[in-house]
Amino acid sequence: MSPVVPDRRRGMTLVELMVVVAIIGILGVVVLPLLASSSESRKTREAARSVVSYVARSQNRVLGRAEWGGFWMVPFGTTNYALDLFSADMPEVFQGDNLPTTVTGSSTLSGSTAVFAITSGSIGGATVSGTLGDLVRFDGSGPWYAFVSPTMLTLRGTGSYDVENANQTTLNTPWPTANVAHTYELMRQPIRSGSPLTLADGRCVDMAWSGYGSPADFASNVFSTLFGSGSSVAVLFDGTGRLRQLIGNGKRVTPNAAVFLLVGRADRAGNAWATPNPNDDAIGANWQYGDSYWIGIDPLTGVTKVAECATGALNVVGSQSYIRSELLATGR
Repeated sequence: MSPVVPDRRRGMTLVELMVVVAIIGILGVVVLPLLASSSESRKTREAARSVVSYVARSQNRVLGRAEWGGFWMVPFGTTNYALDLFSADMPEVFQGDNLPTTVTGSSTLSGSTAVFAITSGSIGGATVSGTLGDLVRFDGSGPWYAFVSPTMLTLRGTGSYDVENANQTTLNTPWPTANVAHTYELMRQPIRSGSPLTLADGRCVDMAWSGYGSPADFASNVFSTLFGSGSSVAVLFDGTGRLRQLIGNGKRVTPNAAVFLLVGRADRAGNAWATPNPNDDAIGANWQYGDSYWIGIDPLTGVTKVAECATGALNVVGSQSYIRSELLATGR
C-alpha cells in the first residue's frame, strides 16, 4: 500500500506579490490614460457623427422645394458653444395683410452709409418694423435690402462672400423712387421647428472657432463676424442642396467658401491656443486635440464631411488640414 503523500500547496512569497503589484501599477499608469483618451475621442466622434447626420437630414428635407431650409445652432445661455441644433424653416415671403400694401420713403445718409428711410406705410403687418437679419425688396424686382433699424434699409454687405450682391454699391444700384408708394416683399429669418438634436457627454459645437472661409480668412478671424458672437447661427440650403446662406449676429451672408464646425468638449470651448500640458487636457483650444473633430460643408454641393483635428498644429488652419483635404471645394 502506497504511503499517503500530504497535499502541500505552495503559497505566494512576498517578493512575488510585490512583483505582481508593481506590474499592475505600471499597467495602470500606462494603460488607463490611453483608455481614458480613447473614451474622450469616442464620445466626441459620436457627437460629430450625430451632427453630420442631422445636417444631412436638414439638407435632404429641402431638396426639390422652393423654400430654403436647414438648421439652427443655438448657444447654451450666453456661452460661445452650442448644445442644441434645431431645424430651420423659411416662412413665406410677407407682402402685407391687405393687397396692395405699400410703403413710402426716401434715400438719405446715416453717417457715411446710404440708407432708404421708410416714412410711412406698413412692413410686418402693422407699424413699420423690421429686425436685423430681415430683408426687403420693392415692386417685385431689384436687390434685397437689409434692415439696419426698424425703419431704415441699406444695401447688403458686399464683402467677398456676399456673392448675390457682388459689385453692388450705392452708385450703381438704383434706390426706390423717393416719396412714391412701393409694394414690397419682406423676407423674415427662418423659424425653428421640430425636436432638437442635443449633444450629450459634455460635447458641443465650439462656436468660437467654427466659421466659414478660406485659410486666410480663418487666419485673420474673418469668420468671427457670424460665429462666436453668442448669437444663434442658421445654415440654409436651397432646393438643389447647395449651401445658400448663413444667418447670425443680425447678418445674412451667401458664402462661396466652405463652412467648418468644430465639435469638441464644452469645457474647452472658446479657449485660445496654449502649450499642451500632459497633466491637464482642459487647457488650450479644442482644435489642438486629436479627440476633437472638424465638420466641413461644401459650398457647391452641400456635401458634409468629418475628420479629426490634426494634432501638433500651431494655428486653426493647420488643424483643418485633414478636413480641407476631404472637401471638393475649400477655397484653398
